[in-house]
Amino acid sequence: NDRQRRLYFSWLRHRSHNRFLGIRFRSHWVAFLVADPWWVSWRGQRVGEIHELVVDPALWGRGLGSKLLEAGIQYLVQRGHRRIELWVGKDNLTAKRFYCRHGFRTGILWNNRWQQMLKYERPNSK
Repeated sequence: NDRQRRLYFSWLRHRSHNRFLGIRFRSHWVAFLVADPWWVSWRGQRVGEIHELVVDPALWGRGLGSKLLEAGIQYLVQRGHRRIELWVGKDNLTAKRFYCRHGFRTGILWNNRWQQMLKYERPNSK
């Protein structure tokens, strides 16, 4: 519902410290990414976390998601992160293939629902 959506976006804005990366077409957001440089993993490690990457399905295949993901990773690397992680639905094969094409590998499966995806950046990359 709208209230839950507003609360979730408020949480995302807080987690990203208002650092949404997005693409607008005319007055509409068509793609966005939320990168969190202050996330702490389930193991207690500070990691660069991608909370959301959303692209309007009508615009898939045009490179918008790739550009946003690269910018998000660069943002996190510039803040000292070498480990980037995100979580995706275990059955979301399209997203998992997309992230694998960008150098992520699968990690743990949580609650038989969420698949961890990990990427390790070299110190002098991007």
